[in-house]
Amino acid sequence: MTSTEARLDQIRGAVAPRNHNARTIAALTSNPGCARRAVMDAAGVDKQRLASHAGFPAPFGQSRFAITRGNAFEAQVKANGCAELLRLLREQLALPIPEVSYDDLEEVGGNTSAELRHARTRRLLARAAASGADAGTLFDHPLLRLEVAGRQAYLEPDLIAFQLYGQFRVVEMKSFAVIDGQADGEKVAAAAIQSAVYVLALRELLAGLGYGPEKVSHDAVLVCAENFSNAPVATLLDVRKQLTVLRRQLSRLEHASTGWETLLEGTLKTGWAVTATWPMRTERGGRTRDINSNALASSIVLACRPRPPDAKVTDRRGLIAALREELPGALRKLQQGSVAPVDLPQAAIGPGMAVFSHYARVNEPDGSAMRVRPALALINQVLDEVLSQQEGDFGADTRWCLEWFKSYGFEPGPYGMAETLSKAKNTAVAGLERAGVLKSGGGKVRLLAVGDLAADYDPTQDDRVSEWEILLHLAKHLREQGADAAAQLMAASRLVVDLDAVRELAYLLFSVAEKRGWAEIALLFNGLGTSWSDLAEASRKQPAAGAHVQGQLGFDADEG
Repeated sequence: MTSTEARLDQIRGAVAPRNHNARTIAALTSNPGCARRAVMDAAGVDKQRLASHAGFPAPFGQSRFAITRGNAFEAQVKANGCAELLRLLREQLALPIPEVSYDDLEEVGGNTSAELRHARTRRLLARAAASGADAGTLFDHPLLRLEVAGRQAYLEPDLIAFQLYGQFRVVEMKSFAVIDGQADGEKVAAAAIQSAVYVLALRELLAGLGYGPEKVSHDAVLVCAENFSNAPVATLLDVRKQLTVLRRQLSRLEHASTGWETLLEGTLKTGWAVTATWPMRTERGGRTRDINSNALASSIVLACRPRPPDAKVTDRRGLIAALREELPGALRKLQQGSVAPVDLPQAAIGPGMAVFSHYARVNEPDGSAMRVRPALALINQVLDEVLSQQEGDFGADTRWCLEWFKSYGFEPGPYGMAETLSKAKNTAVAGLERAGVLKSGGGKVRLLAVGDLAADYDPTQDDRVSEWEILLHLAKHLREQGADAAAQLMAASRLVVDLDAVRELAYLLFSVAEKRGWAEIALLFNGLGTSWSDLAEASRKQPAAGAHVQGQLGFDADEG
């Protein structure tokens, strides 16, 4: 966590940051000059709750009638594979759209996990973007992502239409009426800024695939009700002005320190290439400067060398390809070292910036030179991809637990969803329960948390052991019984699982918990990841075979 994030968390207090959506992101632009509001938005403060606590509650919320009417209107327009929408686009907007296919991305094999839906959206849009100018696909319930103050907000536009000449369009549906060709100006303005949010998020997704902003049209399609009926009418909204305002406001909420970016920019401009960054806990807690102030807790070591005079030039797509080639190996080396999970994103900047600064210049799609900020964004994007790819190192039971954890954490979820996911992961809910990783009953399924686990677990006596189960027991032993007990358990576990995969899982679960705002769970896995090297060294000195693992080992005289 950066010092800026720590200060924002302190402002927000002991509650999780508010999750943004298109409506709340659009609202950020309503008062762009207010510094206090910008700070609250960056910290994820629930401003409505804050106002209510201060004695100024909001007089009303969104009308339930309006929500119901809007849902009915959207269902009407999307009925029969969006047949009515296609008619509007062809007849009213004169767009020569060919026959199209229709993909509903609301769930993936019965799983509504945000990460899984976003990954599928990204995969299908990448395929559509590369398939040629005449491809025609309507994507219903796509899930996009946009960074707001350093946190990823998931966004679900009404529709994305891949229509003409290799260009995407965003479709926004609103149930307010257009009467005699005129609509309420405020409602149209609100629709325009929300459409701009979706356009920007879609451009960000495609930029990660190497496409320029022109791949997404700045003309969004607005579908409204005509006159006093539910008959739909369509028009085009030019959202270029709204995009400019939105980008400016989001840039004010960036969590990254501008001093850090300035330092990197200056280092690269003077001909140096960054080869490594290393976070170090150099500041002593409780020092005079630290008392009652927001003082820095760590320092960043930069390793640099002169950039070769024959350094090459590449483009955004070339940089992404190079990052995908270099970061997996670099990430494994960092995980095998003593880098804590909380420091991994910062440490990963080193090999990422080594790739970026190896080039004399990285060209953006518009021909300009890429700056440090978008380079850091690409590094973080590829880092997330690499962490997700490590899921292939896990067994079927662990992959099920991980996917369930992403959606529900250690809270209960519907049994039907668990059963569907188990089929996709080639396992079974009943088998997972026998394995001791979950409880099911009353139509609900819940992963066992650390506090639910037995204290005397012995992996050598477990006939269905998984990386997930070992990880949680290690975390429990470390937290409740100390490092010696955790080292003993690690020694026994080495006989039945790949401990490298267990360590990767600890980093991955920390990443998931941190993004979800599950602070206690994140601290649990960060503590285990931070102690891993010491535990591994101590475990090699432990006799593992046949030992019963518990907090203290006792030996009777007849045990030999």
